[in-house]
Amino acid sequence: MGRTWVGMAAVSMAAAGVLGFVLSTRDADGEGGGAAAADRVRQAADRIEGSGAAPEPSEHGGATPDARGRSRSAATLQAMNAWERRYLSVIRQRLEMRAQAGDAHAQLTLALMNLEPAGSLSDPAAIERQDEAGRARRGLALARALEMAPDDPLVAWYVADSCGYRHIECDKQAAWRRLQALDPDNAAVWLTGLDVLLESGDVEGLELRLSLFVEAERFDNPAAATGRLLVEQIDGVAMPEVDPDLREAMGERLGLGRPLTDEELRYMPATNAWIGQAGAVPVTGPYRACLGAPTLADPAICRRAAARLSTGSSLIERVMGLVLQVQLTADLPEGARWREALRRHHWQYEQYMALAREAPPPGYLRRVLVDGEIDALEWRLARAGISEPPPGWLPTRPRQRALVTTGRLPPGD
Repeated sequence: MGRTWVGMAAVSMAAAGVLGFVLSTRDADGEGGGAAAADRVRQAADRIEGSGAAPEPSEHGGATPDARGRSRSAATLQAMNAWERRYLSVIRQRLEMRAQAGDAHAQLTLALMNLEPAGSLSDPAAIERQDEAGRARRGLALARALEMAPDDPLVAWYVADSCGYRHIECDKQAAWRRLQALDPDNAAVWLTGLDVLLESGDVEGLELRLSLFVEAERFDNPAAATGRLLVEQIDGVAMPEVDPDLREAMGERLGLGRPLTDEELRYMPATNAWIGQAGAVPVTGPYRACLGAPTLADPAICRRAAARLSTGSSLIERVMGLVLQVQLTADLPEGARWREALRRHHWQYEQYMALAREAPPPGYLRRVLVDGEIDALEWRLARAGISEPPPGWLPTRPRQRALVTTGRLPPGD
C-alpha cells in the first residue's frame, strides 16, 4: 500500500500544540540527528508527562485495519496521494519563485519542509532512496539559504544544528559561536553547547552560560521562529479543493473519527515540518546542570534559569522549567507558588489530551505555529472554560503528585 502523506501526518496532527518534541528524531542538545540526546528528551518527557503527546499511528493512521478501514479502496488512497501531490507542488512552486526573487526565508523553508510526495512508493529500498535524495536536496537548499543570508540568525541556527546532518559539513562548535555572535540578545542561543560544558565539568563556563541565558532580552526558541516562518510562507498558497468524502477518509486515516477541517488541511505540511524541527530546542541542559554534578557555586543562578525556562513558548520548556524549579525551591517560601504553577500545568495538559481528537476551534493550529503552544493552549482551554484546576485537584501519576505536593521526587524514583 506504501506510505501516504496523511498517514505520515497522523502523529503530527494529533500532537500539534502539545509536546511535539517527543516525536522529533532530532537531538535536543544541539547535535542534529543524534539519537542519544533525542532519547534523553523522550525519557524526560515520559517521566514528566507520562505517555507523551499522542499514540503512534498504525499503517492505517490512527485506525486499526477493521472492516471500515478495509472498505477504503485503492481509488480513495490514490485520491489522497493525488491531492497531496497537487498541494505540495503548489507550495514548492511558490517557495521556489520567492527564493529566486531573493527571499532567503523562502529558501530556508525549502530546506525545512519535506515536499516530496510520500504515497507513490511501497518498496522499502525505493522509499529509502527517495528519502535520501530529499535530505540531499534540503541540505543543498540550506547551504543556498546561508549564501543568501549569512547573517540571518534563524538560518545560522539551522546550519549549526545541521552540522554533520543533512549533508552539511562544518565545525559545530564554531557554528554555535557564530549564532551566539549574531543573536546575543536571544536567551535560547545560550542554551546551546551546554552538553559540552557538562561533559568537561566546566563549572565556571556553565555558570556564565546560564547567566547569559537569564539576562538576555528575549527568549525566542527556534521552534517558535520556525512556526512563524512556515505560516508566513504558506498562507498565500492556494490550497486545492477537497471533496467531503476525501476529507472524511483523511480524518479516518488519522484516527480522528471525523473529517479534517480546512485549517488542518492547510497547515498539515507546516505542522509536519514544525514538529520535525522541534528537537532543535535545547531544553535539557539546565536540568542536567542544576540537579547533577558538578555542583554550581551559585545555586541562585539555577533558580533564575529555571524561572526563565518556564516562560518559554513550548510546553516542554514550561514543564522542564517548572519541574526543575519546584525541586530547587522545595524548602524555600517561594516553593508553594512554583508547585501551584506545576499543578496548573498538569491540569491543562490533561484537559488538552481530553480534547485532542476533537476538531480544534478555527484559528487554533495557526496560533500554535505563530504564537506557540502555550498561548494557543491557554486560548483553547479558556474558550472551553477549563483553563484553571479545581481546588484540591492533583495529578494521578505518583511522580507528578509528589512534585506538586512536596517539590521532591517520590521515594525510589
